[in-house]
Amino acid sequence: MMVRALPAGLMIASLAAVAMPAMAQERPYRPTGTRIAQAQESVDPNMARRLMKVTARCVYRRNEAAALAFLRQTDAVTAGYEVLGSSSDEIEGRLNLGACMGEAIALEGTQAQMGLPAQVLRASLAEESYLARHASPLVLAANAPEILTNRPIATSTGEAQARGLAAFADCVIYHAPAEADALLRTGVGSDDERAGARAMVPAISQCLAEGQEANLTSRGIREMVADGLWSRSEYGAAAPTGE
Repeated sequence: MMVRALPAGLMIASLAAVAMPAMAQERPYRPTGTRIAQAQESVDPNMARRLMKVTARCVYRRNEAAALAFLRQTDAVTAGYEVLGSSSDEIEGRLNLGACMGEAIALEGTQAQMGLPAQVLRASLAEESYLARHASPLVLAANAPEILTNRPIATSTGEAQARGLAAFADCVIYHAPAEADALLRTGVGSDDERAGARAMVPAISQCLAEGQEANLTSRGIREMVADGLWSRSEYGAAAPTGE
């Protein structure tokens, strides 16, 4: 969907920084010895996204500490499995990726084959971590900043783009935390997801510079929101919930 800035839009980043990273360019993780070791067949995009979500939920459930370490040592631009080990065996041991991808495929009842780029896993883990922490929407503290200043950036490579994306996500969550939470609780590829993404448009418009446009998909908006909400939960102060 095309989103345009409001007349008084806030300057956050150039359109190059607002654009979601290109996931397809990254070498995906392919566990050996399983039927998902090669990505040779086309997979319905929504089914692929469901597989990713189930896989991320499984990874987080089996080893929360490793999942959080992966999130904390990466960012929306720079994400790689090497932060968890130097070999596929080390990575597999910490994240149980092969077992979790197999579990997801079994639950979906498909013979599809898939790989899992690290940036795709990161976005899905951010969503699952946030949802596991918050049974109800995150409420920002009254003095919450619009932009988090303590977000770590993984490396100097792509730092400007990473900081631009982080600031943009922070701004969007600041202006629409409840709508962002509601989006993450929708089914991937569903009509509710598309409606939830549309509900984020006013906040996205507020966070674009005047005259800027951003062509974002529902998936892109969801991944940006997941990063923003998880980062608020991890690095930002929240209002007391009484829970």
